[in-house]
Amino acid sequence: MIKLAIVSPCYNEEEVLEQSAARLTALFDELVGKEKISADSFVLFVNDGSKDRTWNIIKKLHKENPYVKGMNLARNVGHQSAIMAGMMTAKDWSDAVVTIDADLQDDLNAIEEMIDAYTAGYDVVYGVKVSRQADPLLKRLSATAFYKLQRRMGVESIYNHADFRFLSRRVLEQLSHYQERNLYLRGIIPLLGFPSTTVDDVIRERTAGSSKYTLRKMLGLALDGITSFSVKPIYGIVYLGIIFVFIYNVGSSILRAMGDSRRPLYYLIVCCILNIVLDIVLVIVFHMGVAGVSIATIFSQGVSAVLITRALMHSDDLYQLEFRKIRFHKSALISLIWVGCPTGIQSILYSVTNMLIQTFLNNLGTDTVAAWSAFGKIDSLYWMVNNAFGIAVTTFVGQNFGAGKYDRMKKSVRIGLCMGLCTALTLTLIFYSFGTPLFRLFTSDENVVSIGMQMLHHVAPAYCLFVFIELLSGALRGTGDVVIPMLITCFGVCLLRIAWLFFIVPLAPGLNTIVLSYPVTWAITAVMFIVYYCYRAKKWPKSSAKKTA
Repeated sequence: MIKLAIVSPCYNEEEVLEQSAARLTALFDELVGKEKISADSFVLFVNDGSKDRTWNIIKKLHKENPYVKGMNLARNVGHQSAIMAGMMTAKDWSDAVVTIDADLQDDLNAIEEMIDAYTAGYDVVYGVKVSRQADPLLKRLSATAFYKLQRRMGVESIYNHADFRFLSRRVLEQLSHYQERNLYLRGIIPLLGFPSTTVDDVIRERTAGSSKYTLRKMLGLALDGITSFSVKPIYGIVYLGIIFVFIYNVGSSILRAMGDSRRPLYYLIVCCILNIVLDIVLVIVFHMGVAGVSIATIFSQGVSAVLITRALMHSDDLYQLEFRKIRFHKSALISLIWVGCPTGIQSILYSVTNMLIQTFLNNLGTDTVAAWSAFGKIDSLYWMVNNAFGIAVTTFVGQNFGAGKYDRMKKSVRIGLCMGLCTALTLTLIFYSFGTPLFRLFTSDENVVSIGMQMLHHVAPAYCLFVFIELLSGALRGTGDVVIPMLITCFGVCLLRIAWLFFIVPLAPGLNTIVLSYPVTWAITAVMFIVYYCYRAKKWPKSSAKKTA
């Protein structure tokens, strides 16, 4: 005989709880009489933060009924978490657990079949619904849609199985190692790999009360299952996000090229605020977790794409967007590829070298990895400002180059360099002065802070060097010269850095040697850009080549 625990989550079940306890008591008496379970088997009612008399009834039943035990959760944690809490409590007191909802719509007769299956060697027995006629029409339709959606998304689960199941103690022990926050037990348990089978579960009508599993909760559960056990939503989010970001970037580039840099900024601010608000609503209010964050991001990106498209459509300038006039122009496409591909290749090589550096740093321990992560967040403050100067110079140079105003173009580059250098020096001083407090925003580990400051002291003084790389390459791109700047960047920043990592670092292994790859390669690349820019600038006329009428 086994010691059986029936775990039943309860949320506002005062209307059915006493009836359910009576039916379970009769079942236990029958199974004890048949010597299928021991007399010390029990029912564990888990009160999931009910707002009615549910907990008081459980306490009353415990006093009156030797089979009944109760567990009171501090707050409402949700159906799946309540089941998990009950199982983890019951596993130390029993040989096996059956989970069933407090309304007992599932077939109690199937529990004896589950025990027989366990005796035959199965650790997991699923109750599979063979009839839903007792369910309301809306619940039947939503449940069917639920399982079909999961199948389409590639989630492996038992069709028409909810949370009526039998689990042996060794399954529960393995399950206890899962530390998931957004639990989806229907997906986790099949992955454990224990011998399993099914029994028929004929659903009966509720005797009282109403179902607490609303459509919103079912959708939330479906999202948890899909996002936890399928990569398809990730692909969908990435692809959809790419489309929206592409539309915004193209549109904002057109507006900036025409001298309108305010509207892209305003649209970006609106979308950032919208993203933050939706994050709060979907994650905190609707408890949608990662799925909520994803939806918020995609929606805000979509809004930015709509705003920028609307701005282009309602413009009276020559760049006005008219969908009916959109045509495929081979020459324009070739020009775009010619300009865009070098920048794309450059970005890819940046990512490759950064991954290599991360690989080398990983060998230095977790503290170094943590320090590098924190340093990246502080370091990003400089890159945001520097990239802004680069975009501004590229736009201004492109406008004046197209208008033949070469003197003004050269002047804008000089002013941009001065502003960039002043900003780099200012940020370097700030990081040197307040670096430790900044690192403590991300970690309290003093060793991590010390390693991070070591990184900062090596990299921050070299920010001035990268100003020349970013702004001069941007200026050259503004004139249509994209290949040579790409080659300089790839050689100086990427290939030299790779060579440094594989040939210099082995000679003097350690953090300092790895991090020094940044200032060394920046210095070489900056010199190459200065020389090439001066060479090209000499070929530009000193006065406008175009005359106004």
